[in-house]
Amino acid sequence: MTDWRYAQPGAAGGDGAPTRPQAYHAGVATFMRRPMGDLKALRPGMTAVFGIPYDYTSGSRPGARWGPRGIRQSSAYFDYFLRSSPDASYVDIETGREVRFPETLPIVDLGDVEIFPTDLARTSASIAAFTGAITATGAFPLILGGDHYVSYPCVEGFLQGLAATRPGARVGYVHLDNHLDMFDANPVWGPVYHGSTVRRVSELPGLDPADMLLVGQTGLAGRETWDYLRTRGMTLVTLGEVRRRGMDAALDEALTRLCRRVDVLYVSIDIDVVACAYAPGTGGVVLDGLEARQLFEAVSVFARHPVAALDLVEVAPNYDPAETTIRLAAQALFQFLVERDAAAGAR
Repeated sequence: MTDWRYAQPGAAGGDGAPTRPQAYHAGVATFMRRPMGDLKALRPGMTAVFGIPYDYTSGSRPGARWGPRGIRQSSAYFDYFLRSSPDASYVDIETGREVRFPETLPIVDLGDVEIFPTDLARTSASIAAFTGAITATGAFPLILGGDHYVSYPCVEGFLQGLAATRPGARVGYVHLDNHLDMFDANPVWGPVYHGSTVRRVSELPGLDPADMLLVGQTGLAGRETWDYLRTRGMTLVTLGEVRRRGMDAALDEALTRLCRRVDVLYVSIDIDVVACAYAPGTGGVVLDGLEARQLFEAVSVFARHPVAALDLVEVAPNYDPAETTIRLAAQALFQFLVERDAAAGAR
């Protein structure tokens, strides 16, 4: 028999959305349980989340098509976590700083962009148009990939949308990844796949290769890609440098230099920048990479700089039944949004 003591006033908002905490595995899996919306609802200053469930340009194990759904699923934990606190806030144990995700922070989930699995040109055009339309509204695109190829049409669309609203604004591109992704024409995968993203982005009109920053890379690179990086004036902050100097110091210094030349930043985060001991749910097996903590340090640094769009890609939940990778990705995005909001309030 139903116990009506639990049907109290205030259990749901006027639109039927719960105002009490729900178990994180319950409810509709939008990002952070924020409302669904469309382009018409966007306004300057809003954060527009959308997914790109596409991994047909992956040269490694497939599965990143499930990334957007997995990240959304895990992000519900943070909504539950904060609503479970009487005042919707917590304190960072190490710093003593209050952590609050304000209800007024305007976030809307636009769902997934339309994709066409066997038609790359049509998919790329769809991604670019959607990203450009969001950018043109003045909203902040927060993009859930997908394999890393999708960042290329996202940047293309971002540049087009920004040109319509801020003509003359100079854009810097930041690539947080274990790999250079700079193949020109791979003998197996060709010129457009997730290993050529940086190369293709560097060719976009409106973006100077000298305004591109690569962070976290290690391992071997082909001579041709290495020479391209150096002759085009790109900046490289290797995994070794991050370990020697610390993420905060190495990344903040590089971004500060870059921001002397550019007005805004597009940031692309490949989850495989983190070692597979922490993030096994990805297509590329990476034995030597960042620790989870260093990813959180990186997004904290990004939050202090003029990031105008961000994507997080290559999350493949099918290789991680423990769900650590989707939690890592969701927590990194949650932390970025919270700290970005705090940094904006402090300015």
